[in-house]
Amino acid sequence: MKKIIIANWKMGLTFKETQFLLEKISTFEAYRHFLIVCPDFLNLAQATQILKDTKIKTGGQNCSFHHHGAYTGEISALDIKAAGAEYVIIGHSERRRIFKEDNSMINQKIKIALEAKLKPILCLGESLLERKTGRTRPVLSSQLKNALKGIKIRKASDLLLAYEPVWAIGSGQPMESEEAERMHKYIAERAFALTGKRLAVIYGGSVKPDNAHDFIKQKNIAGLLVGGASLQAKSLKRLLNI
Repeated sequence: MKKIIIANWKMGLTFKETQFLLEKISTFEAYRHFLIVCPDFLNLAQATQILKDTKIKTGGQNCSFHHHGAYTGEISALDIKAAGAEYVIIGHSERRRIFKEDNSMINQKIKIALEAKLKPILCLGESLLERKTGRTRPVLSSQLKNALKGIKIRKASDLLLAYEPVWAIGSGQPMESEEAERMHKYIAERAFALTGKRLAVIYGGSVKPDNAHDFIKQKNIAGLLVGGASLQAKSLKRLLNI
């Protein structure tokens, strides 16, 4: 079954390294899954141009909660769309933790992204403390409810959900795939109750080619959000053919 692989390159590559990797993946031939590449903003328009003759889509790693104005250093969703992207990651755990983005801000960003005709990739996840104190499900439910407040989704493909347990990101210790499957089912059910749409839920958190199959084979896991393992063409190609 075809799944969604989202390559979040973060700030992992230089400008020239990004161009080199884009050129490499543009030569990929037949592969099993659907790929969305999210480079840094400086490379977004270039990525769309290099990949224009492929089936690979592009996305931004974040967007402003305003379309325009005096917001130094921010990136408008309208400009992300103009650069040729179709998707944008919103609410990534690093944005929540490092840049103190709360659910209200994330909610506004989703609205702005949808207005710009982008498809948001909404990230959700619990911390290690929340996990240890048995609050995983209430935390995820609250994140979903607040992030989607007042938002109407026309069709299920207009919004993706990415479950990324914060304690697993970059730790080398992913969640057990069977537990991830249960959590994805729960998130999908809660999202359906809120939106009336059966939204795809993908997994992120220390995913690499050696463990990706354990997640891909699960019924309720619609794909993978991949960080470090997507920074090399060989590794990314393996993920696309699992």
